[in-house]
Amino acid sequence: MRNIVLCSFLLCILSAGLYPQKATVLYSQKIKHIFSSQKKADAFSISAYGQNIFDSYVAFRIVRWDGKEIYKHRFSMGDLMEYGPPETDKAYRRDSKDSSSIIRHLSHFFDEDQFHNPAIADTIDMRGNMLPRDKWWNIWKDKTAIGFFYELGAEDMHGIVFSKRHKKVIQYYACC
Repeated sequence: MRNIVLCSFLLCILSAGLYPQKATVLYSQKIKHIFSSQKKADAFSISAYGQNIFDSYVAFRIVRWDGKEIYKHRFSMGDLMEYGPPETDKAYRRDSKDSSSIIRHLSHFFDEDQFHNPAIADTIDMRGNMLPRDKWWNIWKDKTAIGFFYELGAEDMHGIVFSKRHKKVIQYYACC
């Protein structure tokens, strides 16, 4: 009897649409770029999942040349596209019917100017940085380290780098 009640409850949830449906891939892009190794390129990918592009979530992944995932960051499309007040031409408007600005933004996520070599230029001052001094110093000394920058909204800049010493991706820059 208890199993019948449980099955009936689960069927009610499923039929009411309360159980999340499988997310559809709405956009996907993958590139190869030198990052964790100077000789072999890693796979950078970004994918938007959901029922519509406006309410989707984005998965950003880096898979090392040997197949090991070394970085993953998941965020909402609203977090990525939130630029400012609706009167600005770059504003993300939930009520917009035009998804072309979102697709255009996603298609430029891996532009070459997002990659920096060396990761920390000689002219950059470490004051105000979020990393402990020894980690920052090791990245600054490694002139082969490649940094990748991406922005969520207008004020959430992320700078990541593969630390050869720690053998993992670390965030070495965050702003605003």
